[in-house]
Amino acid sequence: MIDKRECRKYADPLLTINANHGLLNATQIKYIIRTAVKNIAGSRYLLLYLYDRENAKNGNFRPAYTIFHLKNDYITLDQRENSKTKWLSSSFFNMEHSDYFAQYCVFYSNSDEQKVIRYFKSDTEIGFNSLKFVQMTIMEKRLLNKIHKRDKKIIERMEAVKPLPRDLKTWIHREVMPAYIFYKYKNSRKPMDGYCTYCKNDVKVSEAKHNKKGECPNCKKEITFKAMGKSMNVYDQATAQVLQKTESNEIIVRIIKTNKIYGNHFRDPKINIWENARFFLRNNDENKLINDPYYYSYKSDVRRLTQWKNGVRPVMNQWCINFENEIRGYLYTRNLDKVLKDTPWQYSQIKSFYLSHHEPLEVAPYFYSYNNYPCIEYLIKLKLNRIAASVIYHSFNFSDDKYPIIGKGKNLHEILGIEQQDLWLLQKIDATVSQLSIFKNLKFHGYKCDEVFINWYGDNGITSEDDVIFPLKFTTTVKLVNYIERQFQQLFDGDTNYGRFRNIKSTLSQYRDYLYMANRLEYNLSNSICLFPKNLMDAHDIANNLYDEKVSEINNKLISESYIPLMKRLNHSDDEFEIIVPKNVHEIVAEGKTLKHCVSTYVTKVADKKCIILFLRKKEHMEEPFFTIEVRDNCIVQIYGENHKSPTPEVKNYLDIWKKKVRIEDKQKIVA
Repeated sequence: MIDKRECRKYADPLLTINANHGLLNATQIKYIIRTAVKNIAGSRYLLLYLYDRENAKNGNFRPAYTIFHLKNDYITLDQRENSKTKWLSSSFFNMEHSDYFAQYCVFYSNSDEQKVIRYFKSDTEIGFNSLKFVQMTIMEKRLLNKIHKRDKKIIERMEAVKPLPRDLKTWIHREVMPAYIFYKYKNSRKPMDGYCTYCKNDVKVSEAKHNKKGECPNCKKEITFKAMGKSMNVYDQATAQVLQKTESNEIIVRIIKTNKIYGNHFRDPKINIWENARFFLRNNDENKLINDPYYYSYKSDVRRLTQWKNGVRPVMNQWCINFENEIRGYLYTRNLDKVLKDTPWQYSQIKSFYLSHHEPLEVAPYFYSYNNYPCIEYLIKLKLNRIAASVIYHSFNFSDDKYPIIGKGKNLHEILGIEQQDLWLLQKIDATVSQLSIFKNLKFHGYKCDEVFINWYGDNGITSEDDVIFPLKFTTTVKLVNYIERQFQQLFDGDTNYGRFRNIKSTLSQYRDYLYMANRLEYNLSNSICLFPKNLMDAHDIANNLYDEKVSEINNKLISESYIPLMKRLNHSDDEFEIIVPKNVHEIVAEGKTLKHCVSTYVTKVADKKCIILFLRKKEHMEEPFFTIEVRDNCIVQIYGENHKSPTPEVKNYLDIWKKKVRIEDKQKIVA
């Protein structure tokens, strides 16, 4: 053990270097090394003093570094100018983070180099080689001690882990891995000979087809048929989870990997089971979940005391499927009640939630959510598992009105905002958050909401509630569903992302748009012909053209009325440029098309007086668009030429003069 306090007394030997020594003028050298052997605190040390050549040349003989070396350890005192004195553990050859550090160093004399060789009793005649060999050996020992120290902590951590359940292999076979019936195909109507991998019995099967789902006639288990001649290599793999409790009431989630290989001998498949990760879960004093993860390293390393490593298994690409990194798994439930008893998650209902769907899940996110939203227990007890799943996995924001689950509360109304008489329907369909939201919205507007309609809404992935609420002002849920289904069958234009009638959801959206335009155009929607046109696409496009004309007419009127007072005030010209005010919608649209920018989308904003659009023209070419200006809140917020070209210096100078004249800098807004 190096005594740093005693070593400091020998940090500077107060030596000098002859001013005529040739090394002081060797520009390729950075440090000159002098050596000494000292008895420090009862141990014999080799000391290496590294002098900065430039400093020594100028008469400064304070060592930049002093290395204190034992035969089994070393340490360096950094005493460089403009640097805080500190101890370094890096080797001589990695000093100043350079692999070539030794190339810029030289021993002051042959005697200094020989002291290094004799101290280490080295066979080499080069002092640096002797030093490098010893330091490499010491560094290896340091690294090994560091690894062992870390591994001992991991081993101590793993002492709390109990053996896996004895029936784990049986449970994996019965509840995790898929079951098959391997059958011998016959080209006849007679039952075929088969073997069920689940109940392990010979059976007779009829109407079996390769890879078709079915049921074992003996055990009634859902199976997949496999023709013997076509099923030479059937390979299944899965992830399972086993929960255990430590003496300190900590939960261990053990990630179990398994695979099952069916070869020619399908009656005796090869099953492999191994553990590849562990997560130690506990709550801190603030009721926050603490997750201490470990993973099993398959890389063999003779220096390691254990192959368990702290942390999460590295992933090369998180967007690719990686079986070894997958931690979602089937949950071993046979010990759950006992494991969770007297823990913060005793009433979390994770067992009931898992058994409701038998799908892989992650335990840590579940417990984390339960800590923050205890209503999860209540939702699962009410058998509203899909709503509970949305809370658990944060698929929505509690503050978003679109998903009106409060998350906190003690009863049905506080948590979901519904009454007891509404519960049966939501339970029957195991409603999603989206279905709950539309249910509440329909009820709020006084519309009838039945099981068929709510299922139709959820099954078709409808997310825009207005697509339903607005049409129901004119019809019923039954008529709406029937009409949309018929129009979809009639107008289906391909299963792509671009078709207007690619699915029920997009068809409903088109119908909602049609009704909105028809209502604004004052169609008689009490007439079934107007309300339910035979061809929705044609009716939509006709209404759209009429609506565009009407909107254009309205906007033209508003823009004209709004811009008349502005014309005299904002019009301005000099010898080169002129600013003009557009007279109607068509001029704004034409400006955008010519200059290839999006000013045409600002028509409604202009009509609503949210902004002002102005045209900048060259005096020589007044009919040709040059630059377009948007003014908002008395400031120029945008000015673009063709293809969003920025204004030239000449244009900027002109605009500076124009802004002063029309008082754009004033705090008052430019209004009609």
